[in-house]
Amino acid sequence: RRDSAMSTHRTLPSKWAVGVVLALAVVCALAAVGQHAVRRTEMESSPTDPRKVALERTLHALESRLSATKGKSAGSKLAEWEDVLDHAAPESTGSEEPLHPAPGIHRLPGEAWTAEDQDAYDAEVQRAVGETDHEYDEHQLPSPLTPISDPKMQKEYAKNMVRMMKQLNAGYIGELLTWAESGSETENDFIAPLVEGIEAPLVKELDAEAHKKVTETVHEIGLRKDLSAAEMKKMRARLLVPLLLRIRARVHQQVEVYTVQMLRKVIVEYAKDDDKGVNPNAFIPPAGGEEKKPTPDQELEYSLRDIDALHAKGVLSDADYEAQKSKVLSDWLGLAIKDIGGKEKARKALEEFLWPPIMTKDGCRCLLPFKYDVPELKGKMIEYRECTDIGSPGVAWCAVDPDDKNCGQESEDKRAHEGEDGLGWTRWDECVTQPEQEEEGEETVAAEEQEPVKVRTERGCTCRLPFEFYPQNMGGQRKLMMTACTTLGGVGAHWCATEGSCGRNGNPETGKPDHSLSWTHWDKCIGEPAGYLLPEPEKKKTVQGCECRETWKFAPRDIGHEVVYGGCTDADSPGTAWCAVDGHKCGTTSEDPKAGTGHGKYGWTKWDICEKDEQPTEVQEDLEKGMLPHPVPFVRTESGCSCMLPWDISTAETGNKLQTQYTCQRYDANFAWCPVNEKNCGHDSVMYGKAHTGKGGWGWTHWDKCVGDPPGFLAPEKTPVLTAKGCKCKVPWKYEPASIPGHEVTYVGCADIDSPNKAWCAVDPELSDPDCGMKSEDSKANLHGYGWTHWDYCMEEVQAHEQGELPEPVEEVKTLNGCTCKMPYEITPSDVGVTQTFTTCNRYGIAHGGTHTYWWCPVTDPSCGRKSTFPSGEVVFWDKCVGEPAGYLEPKPVLTEQGCECLLPFEFGPDVLKDMEPNRFTYTSCIDIQSSHAGAWCATRGACGTPSVNANAHTGPDGYGWTHWDKCKEQPEARPALPDGQPALPAVMPKLRTQHGCACKLPFEYAPARDCSIEDKEEAACEAQGGDMQGGWCVTCVSHTYTECVREDQEAAWCAVDGECGVKSKDYKSKLPLSEGGYGWDHWDHCIGEPAGFMEPPSQEVSAKAETHQLAHRQTAGTGVQVESVTKKEVHGARGRDAPKEEEDGDQKEEIKDLAKRMSLSIKSLDKKIQKLDQEAVAPRGAAVSFSLLFLALASALALVAGRAE
Repeated sequence: RRDSAMSTHRTLPSKWAVGVVLALAVVCALAAVGQHAVRRTEMESSPTDPRKVALERTLHALESRLSATKGKSAGSKLAEWEDVLDHAAPESTGSEEPLHPAPGIHRLPGEAWTAEDQDAYDAEVQRAVGETDHEYDEHQLPSPLTPISDPKMQKEYAKNMVRMMKQLNAGYIGELLTWAESGSETENDFIAPLVEGIEAPLVKELDAEAHKKVTETVHEIGLRKDLSAAEMKKMRARLLVPLLLRIRARVHQQVEVYTVQMLRKVIVEYAKDDDKGVNPNAFIPPAGGEEKKPTPDQELEYSLRDIDALHAKGVLSDADYEAQKSKVLSDWLGLAIKDIGGKEKARKALEEFLWPPIMTKDGCRCLLPFKYDVPELKGKMIEYRECTDIGSPGVAWCAVDPDDKNCGQESEDKRAHEGEDGLGWTRWDECVTQPEQEEEGEETVAAEEQEPVKVRTERGCTCRLPFEFYPQNMGGQRKLMMTACTTLGGVGAHWCATEGSCGRNGNPETGKPDHSLSWTHWDKCIGEPAGYLLPEPEKKKTVQGCECRETWKFAPRDIGHEVVYGGCTDADSPGTAWCAVDGHKCGTTSEDPKAGTGHGKYGWTKWDICEKDEQPTEVQEDLEKGMLPHPVPFVRTESGCSCMLPWDISTAETGNKLQTQYTCQRYDANFAWCPVNEKNCGHDSVMYGKAHTGKGGWGWTHWDKCVGDPPGFLAPEKTPVLTAKGCKCKVPWKYEPASIPGHEVTYVGCADIDSPNKAWCAVDPELSDPDCGMKSEDSKANLHGYGWTHWDYCMEEVQAHEQGELPEPVEEVKTLNGCTCKMPYEITPSDVGVTQTFTTCNRYGIAHGGTHTYWWCPVTDPSCGRKSTFPSGEVVFWDKCVGEPAGYLEPKPVLTEQGCECLLPFEFGPDVLKDMEPNRFTYTSCIDIQSSHAGAWCATRGACGTPSVNANAHTGPDGYGWTHWDKCKEQPEARPALPDGQPALPAVMPKLRTQHGCACKLPFEYAPARDCSIEDKEEAACEAQGGDMQGGWCVTCVSHTYTECVREDQEAAWCAVDGECGVKSKDYKSKLPLSEGGYGWDHWDHCIGEPAGFMEPPSQEVSAKAETHQLAHRQTAGTGVQVESVTKKEVHGARGRDAPKEEEDGDQKEEIKDLAKRMSLSIKSLDKKIQKLDQEAVAPRGAAVSFSLLFLALASALALVAGRAE
């Protein structure tokens, strides 16, 4: 060695070794000189072998370069890459000039390789292949020809060596240490298995790189030299074979030395910390020698280099070389054994390094292996070789070594003792090393990157992880990928699918083979290794502090049969999560008849709303915004399928527009449903033509009912639409209108098709009584046709609006083809000849005049609907109306007895109300006010019917706009009479219009004047019999029930009204509460005759009643007490809000006549009542009273007439 500075720090293992090595060196040097001379003579006398010479020189050059690799700088090409052509030359054919070594190429190991050497070497190689005039593009190998000098690779090979040693038998360590202590010169057979195990992956990697680089190099040279395929194949062989041999030799030597270095390092490190042993986590593999003073590792390297140099010069034979190298290695390892205190300590150091004791959190030593009687496996004894989490999934524990007295926790197991039939241990503790818990959001390592773990089972099988499973309590369709042992399936213990045919056969839930699974056998897990038992899910809490049952049954209304739930659901209460709870004390008692225990029952009685964290509030808010949770959950259906989310659909309930849905919907049904992901699960979507996966389709073919698991994905239940008879409308419903034959229309609410302004709907056969409503006569009205059999008028009446005025709010009127009506619009019907403004669909003929059987309207979009032209040339884009929403169909013509058409609406002012305000009204149907024929009538179109004698019946200014009238063909149905003579009310009560726009209150109570009596009683007695004190007399009236507008005490028909609409009554009974005999109303108004059939017919007798039944003044004899103007006309109120004005003087005579007539009638009525009183009194007094009162009445009447005449 040339480095004198370094040599001063070197020491040989022993003094005698120095002498021996020097002596051998001198002898070998002399022998080498002699041999060189002999070889020279032989070469001169024998023919030269160019091939042998070229190969020998190339190998020498390679050795020099490999020896110099360690000393090259980071910027040198040699430090980074190796040129394949630097390691071997093409085989010579004899005609080529041999490869001559460049000056200075021959170096001993350790000599520096300079830049000049590199240039000379590259030039020689290029000359040998004929590339001296071409700048060669190097194809290079990576530097791992010297892998152990790389710190990262050192750690990797350290792990490999530990793994290899752990796999060797227990006696190996002792034999290895014996070899080291002996200082043997024999071949190190005990190190060979380790060397082979470590170098195998390295050699394989370098071989692959060598093949790749040689192939690329030969390919490039072949293109330049125009070589054939056979020539290129031979060149690859000549370059590759020596290169691979050299790689193996160099790698083997380095790994062999490295292995001994590792063993020595372990032993030395143990000596530094004899008490605690070696911490494998803190172990640092040996690094290259950078210290000024040689380390023991450097000393080994120097000794081995010396032996290599002597062997290279031929001083040492191959056998001596191997012996000397083994001697140095064994001495070097033996020195470490001696320093530590002998072979036993060295053995302990290696064993504890390879198999360190497992410690617990309390610092105890685990007793391994240990036995445990597993309760989950029904008391079966299992021997554990490492920490387990059986009984506590996710928390690893072990039995504590009995030598660690009082360490850990006392076991409660009866067999946890050291006796003959005991477990051999009494205490336990949690292990320091616990299974890694996967954090939320952490990405798991791909299966191919993970080292497979053998999870043991009860019968000695190995778990197949992951494995798929379809739990029956989730419908049997939901695929779960289990990465650990699970308790699903009702086995009563953790289990897993097993490899091969080991364990129990079939599906653990059914006990039968399941061809849908990729595995055939399963077994119970024992918790070894720890971390592969899925913990039991935590029970969910409720608002009352209860605990939800782990699994429970319930039959939702939408499903109709039992479904198994786990945790919370919002079935039957969309948006509010609830669950069945444990026990019989906490929660709310269920009213479900199947709630309870016993045969046919759910098995639970109480339920409660889940706590706030379990409510789907945030999920629903996101879904309303079109945002699905990530990942998308498995939304379960009735058949166990999973909802396809999101999904598209176009139906009547979406306005026939394609919409994207993010939850289960109730379109065309009363239950929540969704398309499913599975192809053969659920139901075929035959009801939708676009439910397919082809072009233009919605992307799904099957659907199923949703069960509310997880909560938050059920659409709210539909708000029921009620009918007049209390039925529930079917939503949606189908119907083929008589006005649009051949077209089946889908409605989502009430419609007035075929009955303008009178909305109706189909009755839902599922939500209503079977016979609710009216039986339809339509041939399609059956469960297989329309899907309904009965219909009824809707409870909410249509608010008709006048033609030309849009109602508020304005609604969007749809047509048969989904167009939108243009409202308002103007057209000029040919039969009318005048432009009219419409705010409804009309039936006027377009092209040929007349009327159609259907209703139509112009549409807003010219591309929608149809195009037609009026005779006037006006072009219109239009479509047929379907009656939805109700209230936008022009009423059908109402016919009269003379075949006329009613002019609807029409204006009219009844004579009986002419002196009041308002006194002109617009009617939309036949009326029966001012009808001398006691029937319903209407104004007619044109000059058809009977000419009217009304002064306002003309088409000029201030006229009604019509001149003729007629009796309507269809008259109101006669209503049967009740016992009191009043007509019975119809089942559907229409709104009766009044003068001031009120609605009549029918039936209503009223006491007419004709049924009132006057008595002389005290106030207390009067009140006791329901009377009212007026002027000191007790006035008592009898109430009657009325079911129509009446003329009692009024000239015009009237009725009681709700609220404060109309005129406030002054009748004393209107002021009393119902409990005290009051009417229950305090306002009234005049009826105007619409609709017809609810007005008392006028007659002479009724008119006389109104005048006769009035209480006149009355005075008792001798007391001067007078009954003041007790008349129903005054008490009930004036004719209207505005009393009639005083007549002019010229009309006073007529008024006096009227007063006289009325007074005469009043006197007669009063006389009858006086006679009645006289009969009840003493005869003499009665006669006196009778004559006195009669005289006073006549005097009063004459005075009144005289006063009015004045």
